[in-house]
Parts: sequence; structure tokens; C-alpha cells
Amino acid sequence: MVWLLGALGLLFAGFAVRTVARQLSVTIVDAEAVRQRGPLARSVRWDELDEVTLRFYSTWRDRTSGWMQLNIKGGGAAIRVDSAMQDFDRLAEAAFSAAAERGIGFDAMTRQNAGAMGLDLPEQVGGPF
Repeated sequence: MVWLLGALGLLFAGFAVRTVARQLSVTIVDAEAVRQRGPLARSVRWDELDEVTLRFYSTWRDRTSGWMQLNIKGGGAAIRVDSAMQDFDRLAEAAFSAAAERGIGFDAMTRQNAGAMGLDLPEQVGGPF
């Protein structure tokens, strides 16, 4: 029983550390790259971009409420950003624009979620999807 409580304590401590690290991270978008500064520092250069996906996670069964997560991958790094971030729309638009310029395609779910945000993605131009 003690080992179970210890394991659960470690699990929750890990989540707490991860949450604090994410809160202390700052995302910066410029003409060259998207960067995260802080404990979880990483960057993805637009000219190394490989994949951009946008997912919606519902908090209700009827999917009327929830949050989106933008995943940006390239150059061996990945950045995940939640829609609660300030200027999330600006980052999503920059990522989709860079992906389109590189000829990277978008999956159906990403297209649907981008449409829900009011972003019009270009027609399928390539990529694995």
C-alpha cells in the first residue's frame, strides 16, 4: 500500500513539475522560427518545418467546449502550444503559412480545426496526408 501511495505521489509530482515548466516557458514567433524560452527551451526553424497539426480536445460530449493544441515539428524538435496561449491564432496562422510555403500537406482533422478557427488552408499540395 505504501509503495502505491509513493508511486502516485511521484506521478503527481512529475505532473506538477511539468506544469510549472510549461508556465515558465515563453513562446516567441519571428520570421525565422518559433521558439520556446525557459525550462523547456526548443525551437523549430520555418525552413526546417516538417509537420503542423491542430487538434481539438473537447471537455463536453457534444464538443461545444474545449481547447486546441498546435503541434509544430521540424529539425528534430517539436513544440506543442495550447489555445490558452496569448496570440495562439497568430502562431497558428504563421505555422500554417510556413507549412504551405514548404509544400507540406495537412490532414483532414487539422483542416477541419483550422476552419473552425476561421483559417482557410490552401488545397492539398503534398506531404504525407
